[in-house]
Amino acid sequence: MDNRPTLGLGANGAFAQFTAIRAKNAYRLHDDISFEIAALSELTTVALHAIDRIGLTLGDTVVSVGAGPVGLMMAIIAKHAGAGRIFVTGLEADAERLDVARQIGAIPVCIDREDPKEVILGLTGGLGADVVFETAGVATGVIQAMDVVRKGGRVSILGQGHQSTEISTAIFSFREIEFVGTRAYTPRDWDRVSVVLQNTREDLEKVISHRFPLEMTEKGIELMKTKKGLKIFAISLETIR
Repeated sequence: MDNRPTLGLGANGAFAQFTAIRAKNAYRLHDDISFEIAALSELTTVALHAIDRIGLTLGDTVVSVGAGPVGLMMAIIAKHAGAGRIFVTGLEADAERLDVARQIGAIPVCIDREDPKEVILGLTGGLGADVVFETAGVATGVIQAMDVVRKGGRVSILGQGHQSTEISTAIFSFREIEFVGTRAYTPRDWDRVSVVLQNTREDLEKVISHRFPLEMTEKGIELMKTKKGLKIFAISLETIR
């Protein structure tokens, strides 16, 4: 679908007390899924769609370029989809996020301290990753993805950056690399998200960095703007009761 507005992005309503949506866009989650984990359902469907698009297979070595919420979600869902070794790359400023990557079982790589190509090729027998998810949305992230993917590997572009990226097209043919674009999710991803949330919630809890009462929503937005924390929740205590 070419015209795909979402609440808060192309359609008003994200900050309204009540919002009307189409009935077909409402999906029921299992009763034992908490409000907080349920709030991660949209991000989870993004990861599910990306994994389907790239064709992740059991035991694949995976790299997530970028240690933000999308990057860490890709690591979590790839882990539960049967990936083998998983790497997450980030900056010095992402130290806390890279620590979360370690907690979920991934290998963190700080690119301000070490060369990700050297680290990843060194730990994969010089081969590189089978699958790379570019989630940072910057030109340097795409170049980094090309550096660490193996011959015949696949690169998934999730990060929706606004910069131009110069890549030698000869690399694609010489190394037989596949580039796959990914946008959002499909109804199929929403149909299965409830089960996925149940199976991954222990890891999903680790990406929740802040919890505020609803009246402190503005503080949460400021933290988001300054890239502090990961998923920041402002929750109405009345809703929880």
